Order: sequence, then C-alpha cells, then structure tokens
Amino acid sequence: MVTMNKYPSTLLCIWLSGAVALIALSIYVCNGHLIYSLDDPYIHLSVAEKISKGWYGINFGEYSTPSSSMIYPLILAVTQWLGLGSAGALLVNLLAMAGAVYLMGDIFQNHILKMAPGSYPYSLSNIAAIGLGMAFCLVMNAWGLVMTGMEHALHILAVLTVLWGFLKIIDHDAQRIGWLIIAIAALPAIRFEGMAMAIFSTMALIYLGRYKAASITTALLSLIVLAWFCFTKSHGMPLLPSSVMLKSAIAANTIGHRGIGPILASIQGNFEDSIHNRQGIILIAELFIIGCLSLINHSKNENIRLSVVVGGIGFFTGLVHLFFGHYGWFSRYEIYAMTLATLSCLCLGRQYLHNVFISSGCILVLLVVALPYAYTTQLSAQASLNIYQQQYQMHRFAVEYWQRPVAVNDIGLVSYHNPHYVLDLMGLGSEEVRKLKFAGQLNAPGIARIVVQKRVTLIMIYANWFKGDIPPDWRKVAILETSQITAASNQVNFYITPAANLVQVNRLLHQFAKTLPHGAQLLILS
Repeated sequence: MVTMNKYPSTLLCIWLSGAVALIALSIYVCNGHLIYSLDDPYIHLSVAEKISKGWYGINFGEYSTPSSSMIYPLILAVTQWLGLGSAGALLVNLLAMAGAVYLMGDIFQNHILKMAPGSYPYSLSNIAAIGLGMAFCLVMNAWGLVMTGMEHALHILAVLTVLWGFLKIIDHDAQRIGWLIIAIAALPAIRFEGMAMAIFSTMALIYLGRYKAASITTALLSLIVLAWFCFTKSHGMPLLPSSVMLKSAIAANTIGHRGIGPILASIQGNFEDSIHNRQGIILIAELFIIGCLSLINHSKNENIRLSVVVGGIGFFTGLVHLFFGHYGWFSRYEIYAMTLATLSCLCLGRQYLHNVFISSGCILVLLVVALPYAYTTQLSAQASLNIYQQQYQMHRFAVEYWQRPVAVNDIGLVSYHNPHYVLDLMGLGSEEVRKLKFAGQLNAPGIARIVVQKRVTLIMIYANWFKGDIPPDWRKVAILETSQITAASNQVNFYITPAANLVQVNRLLHQFAKTLPHGAQLLILS
C-alpha cells in the first residue's frame, strides 16, 4: 500500500521509469545517438558553447540572440564547461521535471487531497490517487518535454514552485519564503512569457501582506530585465531575442515601433487563434471554472485567500496567454498556462474531491486535457529519429565533409560543434538577416548579396520556405529526403553558388550519400 508520506516519491518513481524508457527508446532508434525530438535545443546548446568560450551567439565575431530564454543558455554553458556536451540539456530537463513531479505530488498530498473532509485522502483508493497524479503528469507533458531538450521543464518547475509556495503561506502560514521569491524572479528569466505570472505573483504577495517579499521580488525582476536590456543594447542587439521577435507579431510590432494599430491587430489575431485551438478552448473553459469556484468560495466565506491568490494568478496568467501566447510546436508553448490553470482548478475545488465520482471524473477530464500531450509523447522517439535523419546528417555533411561556411534555415544541430560560419537565412542566429527580413528585403537579391558577403557557397534549406526568393544563379545539386515528424519538411534542398567547385561538391555528396542511415537518402542531381 502507498502511504501518504510516500505519495510524491511514488509518483516520481513511476514518472522516472517512463522517462528512462522513452530516452532509451529514442537512443535505440537513433543508432545509439542521443538526439532530441526538436532541432531547437541545439540552438541553446550552440549559444551555450559560445558562452563557455567567451562569446554570445552561434558564430564567433557576430552577436545574436537566437535563444528564447535569458538564463537557459547560461545553465547549459555550465554543462558545456563540465564536458557533458549535448547530454547537458537532458540532465537539466530530467532534474527540472523530477522536481516538478515531486512538487506536484506534494501539492496533491498536502494541499488538495488531504484538505478534503472525512477520511480522505484515500477514500478513493491508492490506485485512484496515483491515477490522478499520473494524469496530471500528462497535463504537464512531463515525459515529452524532457526529450525536447528545451527550457520548458524549468518553466514548469518554476510555476509549480510558485504555486506551492503560496499554498504553504495560505495553508500553513509559512514565514521563510526566500525560495518563493527566487522562483517568481526566475519565471521571466526562464521564458519571457513568465513575466505575466511574475507580476501577478508579486501582487499576490502584496495582498497577503508580505510587503518586504514583494519589494525584493520587484527589485529582482527589475534587475534581471535591466541587466538583459543593458547586455543586448551594449552589443547592438534588439531588446527582445530574435526568436521572440520572429515568432511573435506582437513583439515585432512593439519593438519595431509600428504603431498601436498593428499591435492591436496582432493581439486580436492571437485571441482568434486561441478560440480556434483545442487547447485554447480548454484553457478558456478552465478560466471559467476558476472564476466560478472562486465566486462560490467567496459566497460561502471559505478559502477567500486561496481564491484571490491561486485563483487570481491562474485566471489572469491564463487570460494573458489567450491574448499574447501561442500553442503547439510539439506541445510546448501553452504548457505552462495549462499546468497552472488546471492545478488552480483542482486547488479551488479541493473540498469536493472527497466524492468518489467527482475524483474519478477529474481523472477522465485530465486525460482529455492531456490528449495532445500523450500523442506527442508517443511520437517522441520517432521525432528524435526524424532529427537524426535530417538535421544531424546536415551537421555531419557541414562539419565532416564540407568544412567551410554554410547557409541553412534550421541552425541548431548544424551550428553546434561546428567551427565554421553558419548563416541563418531565417534570422534567428544572424542579425543582418533578421533586419533584412523586417525591412522586407529578404528576397532573392538580398539573399544572394548576404550569401556572397559571408563567403557561403553551400546552402541547405527547405525550398518551400523560400518560394520565389531563391537566387536564380544557385544550382540545386541534391535533395536529402527523410521522415517528417517535427522537421518542417521531409526534403532539404542542397544548393551551391557559382563560386563553388561542382566537381568537388559532387565527390563529397557521393561520399556522404554512402554513410546515410536507414530512412534518409540523398538524391544527387548533378
């Protein structure tokens, strides 16, 4: 039997078993290589590699901000310095998600299940309690996020730490909350979307009468943002990372000073995306439930502080995401908001969970909420294989065969552990390209000009991303065909400029083609 004090560790052991199995399967299908399910983590790793050597960006001598996080590349720089290589991101994700699962278990144990009246927590049975915890692990995408290698597991840990801290104050009048202050300050440092929750959490500290803690939190948040802005400004970079500006029309229009009209249109567009997205609709439903439960608790004069603090943070953070956030990309972008809103619902309705039917229904509801995350989790090994067949092979050709500058539209694996220059034709890792793109000049002449300027003679890109913008004097020499799970296309076109030696290129391509793994093939055209 699972005793109450072993509940969090039991959840942790079950989660860890699944995580290890998923990692092992991914390594197995990738012929013994640790490959993440996305190319994006290698952008962080590439930046971290440069940080560990005294630079910032993906190319020495050229500053850029392709990372979507202020602090994650710094953390990975430590793992690079320790010699962990690409496994550093896996270690960080495992530790972060392990902490998140354990904290979730503690919240369930001490602030949701235990708070119900009567003989609870185990009127349902141990199996139901474990089922509730495992279903919530799926809501957090606790297995799939680890194999993305991104900073989202850290974000989930920070979100749960903040919620756990406030529950400690509300239920147990905790006095020492230094770790809560640090967690709140860490939210925007991990991901810029975390600023909304950080602001609402600071307001909650003021509501709870923790004025000193609120002042320290505000000072830390201001210091972090100021330090980042000073760093980017001093190196001639935009205030927000290029990855944020290129993926968020709101950020691009704001930083680009394009006026209130385009900004409002972007916000409206985001909300329209929310109401047409499955997870967006679920998030709206959860915010409605949070509002209803908060009103019920207020009307009964029960759990008022819980309603104001947990309900307020969950509701307003979720509301901000509806208007400013995004969804998907292998179940990453909205995961923090879904985790927070779902757990807020459970906390606010904890007095009802002694009812066996309500508790059992909650498990089913959690599984419905988590359905997309369960789907992407079971795709993780295939996604890793996809990245192995495509981006990893592009990396091999660039580093082992070409051994000179290249241009690509996916910069992660190609730039990581690559001593040669990598031109990013999407603008994430190349500030000059980003500026051309924002100015509407990233066309065939503009691309040709910057490729020549950077002395690039080989280009590996998705042709359908550059329709009408491929310079006419480029020669298509090969097509790399692979599976398609998280890659944007199953075909990567290889082009050379007139300055390249066609005979040498053909020789290298034929040598490379013989080394490709099963599922990847190179069609040589010249």
